[in-house]
Amino acid sequence: LQIWLLFGDLAVEVFLVSERAFVCFSPAEFVTPRAILTGHDCEVTCASVCAELGLVISGCREGPCLIHSMNGDLLRTLEGPGGCVQPRLIQSSTEGHAVVYYDKGHFCFFSINGKLLGHMEVEENIRVKEPTDIEGQSHFIKLLMV
Repeated sequence: LQIWLLFGDLAVEVFLVSERAFVCFSPAEFVTPRAILTGHDCEVTCASVCAELGLVISGCREGPCLIHSMNGDLLRTLEGPGGCVQPRLIQSSTEGHAVVYYDKGHFCFFSINGKLLGHMEVEENIRVKEPTDIEGQSHFIKLLMV
């Protein structure tokens, strides 16, 4: 069992945590991040790990989504069409695709190479949890168990 922990504000820190450290909440075992992913101009609001492909996709409050390698290399930028400015939720797949939910009901479907494969807009109100408040600062935290 692999546990990936993503934490960040302007950059995303990627941790690979052992199951024992996670269950025991032992911070000593994941003090050093496996990678620090930079490139966003404002606070990170969502991210997704595709451990099988060695990729992390992250989105910030007012900017494009970025694809990084697990080593921290910036690989691609995912640019949605007009109206797709604020990504709120990202899900990547092992087949090399990513779905990004933006504000105002916009969904975009991308290839991992950065090509926009599809776009749709829904009128239903979709709620996405906001970044977590830690010690008075807003931080994004996501946990993925593989």
